[in-house]
Formats: sequence, structure tokens, C-alpha cells
Amino acid sequence: MLFKNTLIKIKKSIGRYLSIFFIILLGVGFLSGLTATSPDILSVADKYYKDQNLMDFKIVNPMGLFDRDVEKLSSLDNVKAVIPSYSLDVIEQDKSIRIHAIENSVNKVKLIDGRMPENLEECVADDKFYDIGDHIIITEETGSLLKNKNYTVVGTIESVLYLSDDYGSTTVGDGKLTSFIFIPKENFTLNAYTEIYLLAQGTGLVNSQGTGLVNSYSKKYASAVKQLKDDIIAIKDDTSTVMDRNNVVGYSDLKSNSDIVSSVSFVFPLFFILIVMLMTSNSMSRMIAEERNELGALTSLGYKDESIISTYLFYVLSASILGAVAGFFIGCRIFPPLIFSMFKYILPTLTYKYDMITFIIILAATILLMVSVTVISCYRELKQKPAFLLRPAILKKGEAILLEKITFIWKRLSFTWKITIRNLFRYKKRAFMTIVGIAGCTALLLAGFGLRDSMNGVAQKQYKEIFKYDDMIILRGEIQEINDVLLETLDKEKIVSPLLIKQSAVKCIADDNYSDVYMVVPKDRELFDDYFTLNNPKSGDLLALNDSGVIISQKLSDNLKVGKGDLVIVRDSNNKEFQFKIEGIAENYISNYIYISENLYNDVIDEPLFYNTIVSTHNSEDEKKSAESLINSGYVLNIIYTDDVIQKALDDNQSLNGIIILIVVVSSLLAFIVLYNLTTINISERKREIATLKVLGFNDRETNNYIYREVMILTIVSILIGLVLGIFLHSFIVDIVEGASIMFFRKIKWISFAISGLLTLAFSLIMQFITYIKLQKIDMNDALKSVE
Repeated sequence: MLFKNTLIKIKKSIGRYLSIFFIILLGVGFLSGLTATSPDILSVADKYYKDQNLMDFKIVNPMGLFDRDVEKLSSLDNVKAVIPSYSLDVIEQDKSIRIHAIENSVNKVKLIDGRMPENLEECVADDKFYDIGDHIIITEETGSLLKNKNYTVVGTIESVLYLSDDYGSTTVGDGKLTSFIFIPKENFTLNAYTEIYLLAQGTGLVNSQGTGLVNSYSKKYASAVKQLKDDIIAIKDDTSTVMDRNNVVGYSDLKSNSDIVSSVSFVFPLFFILIVMLMTSNSMSRMIAEERNELGALTSLGYKDESIISTYLFYVLSASILGAVAGFFIGCRIFPPLIFSMFKYILPTLTYKYDMITFIIILAATILLMVSVTVISCYRELKQKPAFLLRPAILKKGEAILLEKITFIWKRLSFTWKITIRNLFRYKKRAFMTIVGIAGCTALLLAGFGLRDSMNGVAQKQYKEIFKYDDMIILRGEIQEINDVLLETLDKEKIVSPLLIKQSAVKCIADDNYSDVYMVVPKDRELFDDYFTLNNPKSGDLLALNDSGVIISQKLSDNLKVGKGDLVIVRDSNNKEFQFKIEGIAENYISNYIYISENLYNDVIDEPLFYNTIVSTHNSEDEKKSAESLINSGYVLNIIYTDDVIQKALDDNQSLNGIIILIVVVSSLLAFIVLYNLTTINISERKREIATLKVLGFNDRETNNYIYREVMILTIVSILIGLVLGIFLHSFIVDIVEGASIMFFRKIKWISFAISGLLTLAFSLIMQFITYIKLQKIDMNDALKSVE
């Protein structure tokens, strides 16, 4: 009978039952879906790296590499394989492309269509730009480096060396790599290898973050790789460069973006799930309180407390478990591919993984909370006498409020407004739950919109206001002065006010903290001030580069926990260390920098200063043609235009904006369900009160206004509190999402405040419309029941 009664109860209160089901489905789905996204993406990347044997290290040398280098590398410990290979950057129909030698043991290609080459006149080519049957004609600049210059595409491929749409830079053409092809290794007629690939022992254990943390051998593998990153450096000559997987196109970006998703999945769902649990527990406790008469009847009929409680447990656990199960599998199935599609990476199709340990933890937490709330609420009622339970609950007595003492205001209020204000303070728990639910949803919405505001515009700020040059010209060799020939070349391509700088990657160390940074040493201090605006991030005052100390970027200051007057150690690529005093902290958003004057560099480092980069203003109308001429001059290795850097950042932001929109949509759904839950509870709690009003002669409009006026006041107060709370939540999330080398704006635009508040208000109005029908169905006879 109790079981049948519970089924009838579910049918009669299907709205409440479904609200518990959907609110848990939404909360668990959001939590499990976002939590699964980063592991799913990294998992498919890991498998791709392993299937294609992505190299662990690549050694390059402008003078070429030889068999003796292969033998030397093969003698190292922890080396699984050493593979010498070839690649060339060439021009094909005005496009810069890279030709790779086909290797079967490293960096294997993934055949999309067609077949592999069977002779020296065939190739496989980039699936994005070529079709089977296309003819590729290489220009004559390659000389005798290749046996053939004409190739027929017999297969289209994807390469593990190119993980993103942006293929990076090149030393030919206009400096932008457009595409790639792979040809038989025998086609190359070079006297030396252009690169040597290394695979470390235990590569199958490594994950896409390069730290190898997938099983019990992970620490051993990570140690072996570290010892191998050190042994290679120890034996390499001064002209060789050692590269790891971070030099693979898109590899580090994938890691960075997955880190952001992980950070978001840690903060948003946690706050989200707290609101969900609070609302569901409140719903159950109110339901039990409303059904005190039924509890009294069942107790009078001789049913044990445990049997009565079990019916409520069946009610709540059936809704909760079904919601949790559906939420977990729906969330893991929908969120990862949706977010994955927002990132433009060239990876295999995402495979879905269901982490059952996470599911069991979520399910156990849900059950524990629901059981606890239900049992406590039931025992609170059942400890009373059956006769007392059979009577309606005694309404809470009204109390005078502070506003009543301010007579000149109180006496001007109408009767309904006086009752409304008294009720707001009379039912404090109801008001508190309403404020918590609505304020929490508003805070989530504002944090989502605010995160978008923090990310958008960062690139423009960095590369238009802080860095004010138009381009960065990477020189082929290091120089101390711009000679006449180079100056003439620059003038010809309308390069204005060129500034020589030395820019190199170093490590900055302070105590036990360290960061990877770019060291910048300018040749001309006046031109430096024209191209680099270094402002104090707090006061906005302009910082001047001087000979007494260095200026560091603000994120570097945070990472190293240092400030003005502190000392910092710079470690160069040869592991030499130099100490500098910090003279200022500069506003900066992308990457970490340390700025050193020419005189200070010479005093501390005491080595000849050579420059490797030029920054300038560019007045050329045809950037592509200008870049090609500069590269062909023999002085320039590559040229990076600021506008291209900004565009790439904007493209990346589009992906992140998609995630933020997703968060906002889900937060809106939560707000909608929470408001429905709160409104229905409010009405069900006050049926007798509303019926009394109708008996006293209140018409439908007056009765509705009586209820909805309170709801609207609480909603507006909740929105205001939520907007304040959202500021702190936004700041907390930004701190977590930023990472070690990027900063976001600490601002939220007014439009985000407006949209967050208006959305919540709109949901509240919709809920009032939906629940209007409930008010019309209240039986006035309920008002005739008296309480002694």
C-alpha cells in the first residue's frame, strides 16, 4: 500500500518530481560532461601520437647532420630509436610548402584517401589543400637537392606534425607555411641530414602533456626523458638545436586549451552542483513538511517510522538516481564532442569515455545527500505526536518589523504592501532559499559573460597598445649593427625606423620559483620607447628602461613572487646564470618578458652583444610580396606581422567563446529550473493563505499580485546580490584559468551585468506566467480548516 501510495504521489506531484529529476540531470550532466572533456580530448590526442609514433625530440643544425651525429645520439641511455631524415621548404605555385621524407618508424602519416607513393614521381599531400590527381611542380630554387620536381598526388593525408590549421612559419616565400607533402626518402640528394628524430624509451606511456602520467611507469618514464633532455644538450655542439614536442604545430596550443577547459570544469560545475544540491534538498524538506497530515495518518495506522521514511526515500532516490544516471551519460556524450568541435585541431574523431569511478563518486554523493535530507526531515516531523501531525501546521506568527516604527513611511503603504513586507521578514527560510538559488544562478551567468569580457581584446591590447610595432623580422644571423646593404633592403621594402633587439628564450629564477621568459635587449633606447609601452599596471605611470635594473612583466612578477627591488636570476640556453635587480613591473598580458638595457647587459653578462631581431613600422601595401623579398635577401629568416598574431589570437578566442556560451546556456537552464522549483514550493506552502484571501473577497488579479509582488522583490534583491557575488566568482575563475604565461582583463562590461540580471528577471516572469494556472486551481474550502 505504501509503495502504491508513493506511485500515486509521484503522479499527483509530477511537477515537483520532474524538477528534482531535471535539476539533478542538469547538474550532474554539466559536472560530468565538462570534467570528461579535457581527458577525452587528451586521450584521443595521446592515441594519435602513439599510433603515428610522434617524435619525442628533433635535432636540427643549419650546417647539416651526419652519421657521426646519429651514432653519438644512439649511444645515449633511454633512447629507443634515432631516425635521421630530411625536409625542405620550397615554393609551389606561389605557395610555401614543406616537403618531408616518408618515415615508417616516426611521424607516420595518416592516409585519408588513395594510397602511398610507389615511385619517385608520386607523393601524398595535405588533405586540406590537395586532391588525388593534383600535380605539384616545385620551383627551380631547390637545385639538385631533389631528384624530381614534379609530383602526382596519389594519396591525401593528415600528419601528426601538423595538429592545427595554422602551420607556422617558413624561411621561403612570404614566411607563411601553406601546406605540406611527403615523398619517398630516396628523392632527397642532400649531402647531410636536415634533422634527426629521437624516440625515448617508454614513449607508449607518455601523455600529450609530455609528462607521461598514464600508469605505474609514469614517474620512471618522466625521469628517463628528463635525463635524455639533459644528455642531448650535453653532447650537442653550439650550432645544433634540440626541439621537443612543443615545437610540433598545435601541440602546445592543444595542451594550453585543454588546461583552460580543465580549469573551467573544476570551478563552474562545483559552484553549479552546490546550487543543484541545495535546491533539491530544499524541495524534499518542504515536501515532507507539507505532508505532515499523511505522516500522522500513517503513524496512527501503525506503520513504523522506517517504513514511512522508505516511501520518501523511494520518491527522492528514484528521481535523483534516474537524473544522475541520465545526466552522467548524456553529459559525457554531449559536452566533450561539442567543445571539441569548437577547437580547430586536426585530430581523429573523438571517442567517448565514461569514467565509472567519477560516476560512482557523483552517484554516491547524490544518494548520501538526498538520504540525509529526507531522513532528517522525516524524523523531525515523526518525533511529534500523531494527533499533532493530523492537524495543519500552525502558521508562524507575524512580528512587527523595523519599518513599522518609521511611521511616516509605513502609514503611506497600502494594506497589501504592508502584508507583503511583513511576509518577507516572516518567512526567513523561504526568503533565504530564494535568494541563494536566484543569486547563485545570476552569479554563474555573470561569471560566464565576464570570462568572455576578460578574454576578448587581450591580443589587441598586447599587440597594439603595449607592443606598437607592425612586424618582427627574425634575422638569419646575429649582427651588431644594421649594415648599409641590409638598411637599403629594409628601405626598399618600406621598413621604417627599424629597431635592433636581442630576443631569446631564458629561464628566470627567484628562490624556488622559475618561469620561461623572453629576454629583450634593445639597441636604441629611444626607439624602444616608441615600440614598447611599459606601464606600471597599478598606477599607469610609464616605466623607463635604465642601467640600474631590469623591468619584468606582471605575470612573471606573480609567478616568481618578486617585486621592485628584489633580485632575479636569468639562466640562458647554455645554463649560465646572471643576477639582476628588478627596477619595475610592467603591464603585460601575453607571454613573460624581462627587459634589459644594452649597458646593463654588457656590465652583467660581459659578453659581446649580438642582435637577432628587428621590430619596425611597415608601410608596404603588399605584405606578402614584401616578406618574400626580405626572406630572399639572405638576411631575413622570417617575418611575423602583428596583424597575423592578433588574428590567430582572435581565432583561438572564438573557440573559447563557444565554451563560455555553452556555460551561459546551461546556467540559464539551471536558473529556469531553480525558479520553477522555488515558485511552485512558494505556492504550495501558501495554499491556505491564498484560499483565505479569496474567501475574503480578493479577486484573481489582487491575489496574484499578493504572491508575485513578494517573488519579484526577492528576485530583484537576489539578482543584485548575485551580481556582486558574480564579481568575486569571476575573479576566482580568471585566476585559475590564466595559467603561467597569460593574463586576462580583470573587468566585466556593464552589458554583461545588464544581460545577466535581465535574463534572470525574464526567467522569473516566465515562471510567474507558467504558475499562474496553479493559483487558479486552489480550493477555497482549505481556508475553512482551523488550527487550535
